[in-house]
This record gives sequence, structure tokens and C-alpha cells, in this order.
Amino acid sequence: MSELALDLKLQKAGFQVTARQNLSLQGITVIWGQSGSGKSLLLRSIAGFEQPQGTLMLDGMTLLSSQTSVFIQPYQRHIAYVAQQPELFAHLTVKQNLEYGYKRRGESEPRAYSFNEVVTALGLAEFLSKKPATLSGGQKQRCAIAQALLSYPKLLLMDEPLSALDDQARQSIISYLVQIPRLFNVPIVYVTHSYEELLKLADHVVPVKKGRVTGCYPLEDYCSNYNNQALPAEQLCSVLLGQIEPTRDREQEYGLCRLSCEHQDLYIPRALATNEPMKIIIYAKDVSISLTKVTQSSILNLLEVTIEQIIDYSSTSNLLQLKLGQQTLFSLITKKSAAELNIHQGQNVIAQIKAVSIKA
Repeated sequence: MSELALDLKLQKAGFQVTARQNLSLQGITVIWGQSGSGKSLLLRSIAGFEQPQGTLMLDGMTLLSSQTSVFIQPYQRHIAYVAQQPELFAHLTVKQNLEYGYKRRGESEPRAYSFNEVVTALGLAEFLSKKPATLSGGQKQRCAIAQALLSYPKLLLMDEPLSALDDQARQSIISYLVQIPRLFNVPIVYVTHSYEELLKLADHVVPVKKGRVTGCYPLEDYCSNYNNQALPAEQLCSVLLGQIEPTRDREQEYGLCRLSCEHQDLYIPRALATNEPMKIIIYAKDVSISLTKVTQSSILNLLEVTIEQIIDYSSTSNLLQLKLGQQTLFSLITKKSAAELNIHQGQNVIAQIKAVSIKA
């Protein structure tokens, strides 16, 4: 596991970014915050495109120390950077663009993965002979990501790489990105202001507010505090971790996957490999409450939970913070429903979740 140690202060155009945080880089770490909060300046400082005051270390190697006048140039940091707009050579084919970084690495230097493995993983084989001008925005960005990987970095930085793409292209690239740390053992630090991208990509969250890094949290821990989400009611959600279990009865025939979550079963509408850990997203609006288990119902997921907190969310609704083992589940219900059920803090209830509403 890589580690990035930050103790930085950058003043630019009247705006200050401060970061004092050690990041254990495993999977995808998302730097998240509103537009203008300083996320990209922080990423550029890590890349070496800005020169802040303080210290910056990657896996024990000092990349920046203003005290000892150390500043390692960007090209010497073993860090790759993918910008919002793909930076490809227009006169070269896709293959030649990808080979640019690949061939710059000395023949004697070890390569952890092959050229073809990267091309296959990012679905680029059919585009190798084409010029960038003939590609769509999503295809260009996949080329830029492959080019970055073929420089064999210790760390891959990505600055809102999906912001200029349509929804279909965004979803496609997200499916590629989540595989990169596992396939190539390269951690990613990813900047976005999109809550959807945060939920789908993040293993860890680094929130930035008004230029200040406020911590580093596992995604499920960060989302378990509804105040961190600061979103409209329809976007409030929980992130749960579980383990995919072997199928039984006719689950596979129905296209279902069974997830063990805190020793209870959750069904999701996907066929997946067993014994794999999995992160799922459940929106609070999709969780209803019952005092007892309803047997004759189309709802497959009936979870035994405890009401931890009843939050006065709006003039018409309550947000229930529910305890599911060691994890947190949210349910958004009307105040009328809460009154009729006569629910209270500490009460054991049943959380009902339609399988088709769960995002995986």
C-alpha cells in the first residue's frame, strides 16, 4: 500500500489551500468538494505543477520540502496526471500516442504489466490505428488514461476527467476506472465535485472545504453522517459493505445476486462472482419501515434494524438513522408514517428495500 504524506500550504490569486493529512493510498481516493474549493490546486501541487510551502512525501520519498529546498520536478515523481481534456498528439495514431510514454521507459526498467494488458483493459484494441480527431470524447479520455498507465506510475492523478463527457460516456469510463487499482496495482487520487462519481468510485474520501482538507475517511463512514452529504432528500443515501454469497434455489435464473451484509441477506439484480467483497448504494427514499416482517410482498429485502436517531428533516419528512450491525442505513419517511407507526429511538423495526432499487 502506498502512502502520501501532505503538509502543504499554497497561496494563489488571493486563495489559500492547506492540507495536513497522511493518505493511505489503496484503490481510489476521491478529493471531493464544491467547485472553487481548491481541489484541483491540491492535485496540481501533488503532481508538481504548483510549488507550495511545506512538505510532500510519497512512499517515504521527499518530493517537496521548502525547509530543505527540495523540489522534485513533475517528470521525476513517478506520478501520472490525467486532465479534464485529453492531451493527445493529434498527428500520431492511438497506438503511437500510447507508445510515447511506454518507450520512454528504459528497456532495463521492470514493467509490472504489458502494453496489451492496458489496451485490453481499456477497450482500445479497435482504435489503435486511428487518429485522435476521429474518436469520441470518451474514447479520447480512455486513451489518455491508458497513456498515463503506460508510463508505469506509482500514483495516478485524475482531475475531473469525466466533466466534459455525456452521461453514457461517463458511465462507461467509470466501469473501466474501478478496475485499474486491482488490475495494475496503481492507486488513483481523483478530483470531482460530482456526488455520483464519489459514490461510484471512492474507496476513501478527502473532503475539501474552502481550501482546507478536513480529513480522510472510508466512503461508507463518510456517508454514514448525513450532514456530510448536504444533498436534496432524493439523493441522500447509505453505502453498505457486504460479501457476495453462492447462489441457491433459482437466484441465478432470476438474475439475482445474494449479498451477506451484517449476517443478513440482501438481494441485488446482478449476477456476480461469489466470495467477493462488494459496496452497494441504497437511497434513503427507497427504504420503507415496517414493525413486523411482511411475508406476502414483492419486496425481497427485509432487514432487522434498530432506530438509532429520528431526524426532523423537513416540514413533511423524517430521516431515520438505522443501525444494521456495525453499519448505518438511512430511511426517509413522511412524518405521517412516523406518527402512525409510533416509532421511537432504540426500537427494533424492519427495513424494506426493493432489490431493483439497489445500486451496485
